[in-house]
Amino acid sequence: MTQRIGIQKRWIHALLSGEKKVEGKKASPRWLSLKEGDRIIFYVDDTPNCDLECPALVVGIRRYPCLRTYLEAEGLRATLPGVQTIEEAIALYRQFWTQLEIDEFGVLAIAVIAEDV
Repeated sequence: MTQRIGIQKRWIHALLSGEKKVEGKKASPRWLSLKEGDRIIFYVDDTPNCDLECPALVVGIRRYPCLRTYLEAEGLRATLPGVQTIEEAIALYRQFWTQLEIDEFGVLAIAVIAEDV
């Protein structure tokens, strides 16, 4: 299966360079169907007219009950390279998810390896 996931341009670059190894998503039904061996096409969703993409292979899926547990277990280096603190990381995710959504779904850690384009 191949999924398309829109992310910010800065994270596409981190995926392409190999710095970012884990993408965090709400563990909603849409993402729960992912499994090891699936492919993802990451694309830029925050910059108009940017056609930059990063194909990646899913190498692991882990589920966490909350953002803090996810970030502590997976590490900032793998999830949000360049972000210095857990609090800063939580604030970044909170731009996209409410606490109610996190409480309902939890967080899915999608471990990936960028593929050659």
